[in-house]
Amino acid sequence: MADLPLSIADIRKLDAAAVEAIARVGLLWTARDEDGHDVFVLTEGTFAQYRRLDGEPFRGVHKVWNPRGSETGFIGRCLLGTDTQAVLLTEGVVGLLESTALIGIAENGWNWTALVATSSGSRFATAPDLLAKLAGREVCIVPDADKAGADAAASWRADLRAAGASVDLFHLPEGHHDLGTIAQNPADHAELISQLFTI
Repeated sequence: MADLPLSIADIRKLDAAAVEAIARVGLLWTARDEDGHDVFVLTEGTFAQYRRLDGEPFRGVHKVWNPRGSETGFIGRCLLGTDTQAVLLTEGVVGLLESTALIGIAENGWNWTALVATSSGSRFATAPDLLAKLAGREVCIVPDADKAGADAAASWRADLRAAGASVDLFHLPEGHHDLGTIAQNPADHAELISQLFTI
C-alpha cells in the first residue's frame, strides 16, 4: 500500500515521517485478514500484531490480534545502532510508533532509539541476547501508568542494571496512561518531551 505511512499516521494521529521510518525497516506492513479487512501489522522476528485500518475490533471483540505462534518479547531490536545510543523502553506494540515519533521531534532525540515490550509480561530472561546488547547503554523506561506497568518496569530495571546498563524511570504525569496522548499532541507537551530526553 503506497500510502501506508500516511494512512497509519492519520489513524494513530502521529507524525508520518516516524511511521514511514518504521515501515522502511520492515517492522510495519499491511495485510488483509481472513474476514477481508485491511489491517496493519507491527512485526519483528517471531512476533506479529494485527490491527484493523478502520480502527474496528476483530469480529467485534478484540482491538488487536496476535496470530498463533506469535511470541511475546521485545520489538525494535533492528533499530539498535551503536552501543552508545540511548534507548527509550516502553510497553505496547503501537508504542514503537509513538516512541519513534517523539524521538523524531525531540531536540535531543538524535542519539535515541525505541524499543518496546510487546506486553507487560515481557521479560529479559527470555531475551539474553537483547539484554547483552543493552549492556553499557543509557535506558529510559516509561512504564504504563498502572500496576502491571510498574511491575514490568521494576523487573526490566533490575535485569538491565544487572547487565550493566544505566537505567532511569520516567513516570508520566496524571492523565497519561502511556506515551500515546503525548505523541499525538506533541506541541501541547513540549516541556514534558524535553524532560524525557534530557534525563
